[in-house]
Amino acid sequence: MPVSRWTFATLAALSLHALPLMAALPAWDQVELEARSNLIVNDNGWNVPPGTSFNSISANLNDAGQVTFTAGVVPIGGDLARTGAGIWLGGHGSGSFVSVHESTSADPDATMIISDRPGINLHGKLAYYTSDDGGPYVMRRYDPLTGQSTTVSLLPLTPTALANPNIGADRSIGFRGSFGSGYGIALAGFNPGVLYAVDRNVDAASPYAYLYSPATNDGQRIAVKVSTSDYNHNEIRLFRALNDSRLVVADQATDAASPFSKFDNGLALNNADAVAAVVTLAAGNVRAVYRFTPGASGYAASEIARVEPTGMVRAIDAFAPAINAAGLVVFRGADANGQAIFAGDGNGLVRVVGNGDAVTTDLGAGQLGQHDASPVFSGAPALNDFGDIAFVAGLHPAGNNQVEWGSGVFVAYAQRPPVLVDDTLLRDGFEDMTPHLYALDDGSGNTNQGPPSTFDPDMLWGNYFPVASSGALITRLQAAFGPTFPSLAHGPVTFWLLEDTDADGDPRNAHVLASVQAVPTVSGNTFHEVDIAPTFVQGALFVGVSAKLMGGQDKPARADTDNAGTRSWFFYAPDIASVIDDLAAAPFGAPNVPPNSPLGGAYMVRAVGIPGP
Repeated sequence: MPVSRWTFATLAALSLHALPLMAALPAWDQVELEARSNLIVNDNGWNVPPGTSFNSISANLNDAGQVTFTAGVVPIGGDLARTGAGIWLGGHGSGSFVSVHESTSADPDATMIISDRPGINLHGKLAYYTSDDGGPYVMRRYDPLTGQSTTVSLLPLTPTALANPNIGADRSIGFRGSFGSGYGIALAGFNPGVLYAVDRNVDAASPYAYLYSPATNDGQRIAVKVSTSDYNHNEIRLFRALNDSRLVVADQATDAASPFSKFDNGLALNNADAVAAVVTLAAGNVRAVYRFTPGASGYAASEIARVEPTGMVRAIDAFAPAINAAGLVVFRGADANGQAIFAGDGNGLVRVVGNGDAVTTDLGAGQLGQHDASPVFSGAPALNDFGDIAFVAGLHPAGNNQVEWGSGVFVAYAQRPPVLVDDTLLRDGFEDMTPHLYALDDGSGNTNQGPPSTFDPDMLWGNYFPVASSGALITRLQAAFGPTFPSLAHGPVTFWLLEDTDADGDPRNAHVLASVQAVPTVSGNTFHEVDIAPTFVQGALFVGVSAKLMGGQDKPARADTDNAGTRSWFFYAPDIASVIDDLAAAPFGAPNVPPNSPLGGAYMVRAVGIPGP
């Protein structure tokens, strides 16, 4: 499989230091079934309500191995005559529909439309849309912490239809919208809806004749294929704001030096602004998969795979590829045995999984495949930064493709590299998994703090830390408490982990990633500890504890006044949970320094992390 680096007017030569390359392709040594649907005349399916139906969907997953997908038909309360459209969240062999939307139309044949592929961010928050029988489209965001799916305002934008929702780490949602007879790409869900670009059918002055299916990353960047003067002149561009874009690559009709005659409509974007796309090479009219990597003077192109009549890849399907932080690219295609999913990084290429492969299922030994010439796979594959791949495929018993086991949602797990802890290796630059402690105190507190006697608030206190690379995956939270607390009549305390992606030193624009309730059983300088699911944090973190307190009596916040409280903050509100995603809305919030607090000091609240992906 040839690997090429093209240099022409729009693609500059580039050192790849900006994109971390994998030392070698991983091995995918486990394929796990997450859920399965089948016609109820055949069986009840698995990890879904009996009678659930999904087809032409794409699954998604994040670095925690959380998997999500949608289904157009989900029986409600076990009633096969009453169905809705649902979104599923789970992973590692378990999960359920976390929200099901039922049509409110008086027409008994009305159906609820739902995204064919939901977005999922680092923290398990989901983005998707619904439309009641083709009526107004509604953008929705599901929060696993609250268990609630809420509508997302797109104002001042007023699209009539939605597509391609991608949710970022900061909860912002990139999407394509229909605006009258044309299309636009936009961002919503965190700030007011912001247009990045529209086509000529929306604004006659637009330089774009058409906008295709976009991809969004955690940096609020949107990559999209655009047609320019007409549909035969195309570019891939990276948008950073309204009409603020950078050319990734142009086709040969636009730039005679380009080796590419066509681009498929869908593409992928990672957090380093690298783009993966299926292209057609002008020489020989050959389909291929390419990665485009940004540099100071332009984008460099690396070939991942191409179709060769006698090679590994015999066809490349018309579905968007996926790309992760290391530049690994995954795509659908076919080999000599039929449809398959491949992975490559520009230096190597492997077939990960495909037609006829053996898998373990809830019904026993099975195989991926179909009883006829129907496609084996549904939709596009998804990829996380560990190299795990989520996909949807047809399923049948081992050795008998004439018995239908329906469609399954699977994850192919990439083999993790071994953790190196030998001292000799460490001296050579290898990292171990020694926990990183985020702490402002020295372990010896000398005061206990709480609210004044004038009111009984819900108090949050905690500490702000820039994220360290050695501790970007938070696994444990710790706090020391004063001896006058807690009063169990006021319930347990809640440990909180928040992320502040802009790392501006102020937690008031941070958003919650995890929370755990606990009843402290210690006081003084002994820490009460709670474990959380490993949670990846970017920018900065705020770790805090909250409880409803009796003013003038409860003094739960153990503090070390020998250390400054400039990065320790406290907040008062009637209900901290109602403002936890927007602490600027709390009635009071300030650093723990005089005169905000008589004594000030660093709170004895800590977090423990390990290196992230």
